[in-house]
Amino acid sequence: MKAKSDEIYMGLDIGYSNVSARIGNGETSRDIIFPAGAAHKRHAPQLATGGGASDVFEVVVDDDPWVAGLEPDRLGKVERQLHRDYPKSSNYLALFYAALAASGETKIDVLTTGLPVDQFKDIEYRQALVNRLQGTHNVSPKLSIEVSKVVVVPQPAGAYMSLVNSNENEDIEDIVEIILNGRMLVIDPGYFSTDWVLFDCGEVRFEDSDTSLHAMSTVIGGINDMIRQDYAVAPGPAKIEKAIRSGSNFVFASGQKVDITEYREKSADEQAEEALTKVIVSLRASGENMDVVLMTGGGGADFSKVTKQRFPNSKFVSPENSVTSISDGFYYISVES
Repeated sequence: MKAKSDEIYMGLDIGYSNVSARIGNGETSRDIIFPAGAAHKRHAPQLATGGGASDVFEVVVDDDPWVAGLEPDRLGKVERQLHRDYPKSSNYLALFYAALAASGETKIDVLTTGLPVDQFKDIEYRQALVNRLQGTHNVSPKLSIEVSKVVVVPQPAGAYMSLVNSNENEDIEDIVEIILNGRMLVIDPGYFSTDWVLFDCGEVRFEDSDTSLHAMSTVIGGINDMIRQDYAVAPGPAKIEKAIRSGSNFVFASGQKVDITEYREKSADEQAEEALTKVIVSLRASGENMDVVLMTGGGGADFSKVTKQRFPNSKFVSPENSVTSISDGFYYISVES
């Protein structure tokens, strides 16, 4: 590692459902994670006794007060930011400021973040994100934080770097040898999109890497529709998302406690089939045979069954914590940059 003990490094993954980060000096580090809900302060939830909720970050975006770190089901009628230009939105900037505040630092020497593969391929889009995040940010009236250098990489590259630097797997040396001398496919089902990157002998093959919009948001939408069909009303995507995030298998509909396990498996399989079909098509020119398939992201577990069926002869690897594996990998990239 190229780390200097007096420098601070950050890996930051601002997703549509979670914000996860890893902050440290190259020798010691810690993880940060919070929900990716953000809104102008006037739209934020209020306590019954008056005043704002205490479990959120208050930041300033374009001279306006914002709150960040909300569960999406607490956003009320605020429109959820589910679109391709999310990195250009005020919501994204509010979440970025919240992550900077949570770091406890006033200067970040190197910060690495990611973009969906198809957006990363757009050099101007990539540079625009660098320009937006790099520099000194007035996070709140009395807190300014400097970000000296920003590195932007394709989203699944974080999982790759996390795996290479992992101590979790006893077979990690064998896996790394395969990665560096063979072909590895990284599949990252996030909330808004599913991204994949092909590594051939450790090098990225962008022509075989891409993005699909069949992801966890469409899985959750499918769960919601099936519950409505069975119970006449549906809990809404935000309630289902909250249950999944908390590790619960239950939501309420028509006053009844509903087990979402079967709905989730069926919807996930349907969406995974759609996403994996596009993956297979993108690999036809170079061949579908993979030595290793690395499954990561918030939807990694949900898409695993179909992925294993599509790549039956590949060594299948998944991180212990798929939600933070991307930001952990970004952190390692920051240290090496």
